[in-house]
Amino acid sequence: MILTGIAISGFSFRQLMLSLVGYTLPILLIAVFYYWNDGLQEAIDIWPLIFKSSRVLFQSYWSWLIIGAFPILLSLVGYFLGAVLKGSTINQQKQRQLVILWLIFAAAEFLLIKNQAGYQLIIFVPGLSYLITQFFFTFEEE
Repeated sequence: MILTGIAISGFSFRQLMLSLVGYTLPILLIAVFYYWNDGLQEAIDIWPLIFKSSRVLFQSYWSWLIIGAFPILLSLVGYFLGAVLKGSTINQQKQRQLVILWLIFAAAEFLLIKNQAGYQLIIFVPGLSYLITQFFFTFEEE
């Protein structure tokens, strides 16, 4: 959110500080809670992969790619059809940029998780559904 705010929306310094506090304060409050209850080490153990070196893959990347190939193909076609064939307002262009950043960070999320399972692919649903919707809107009857 902070990166997209700076890159796309042009956050002011005040908005940037507000976003930083808004994202770090809940994490700090959780850390203080676990520290007070003598459970900070256990909280760090269940935190993302950056604090632990072993990873468990419940499904292979190939099985995920087989399942996701058709939605990814539809979303790529929808992106290009929406960006090239239809005129877009500035707001629609910014929304499309935010969705692409969402999908990039969703893909990077798999580097941070410890137990990689199929249910964690749900993070791709909003971005892919937005782009697939553009595919279907291109061919709607008027």
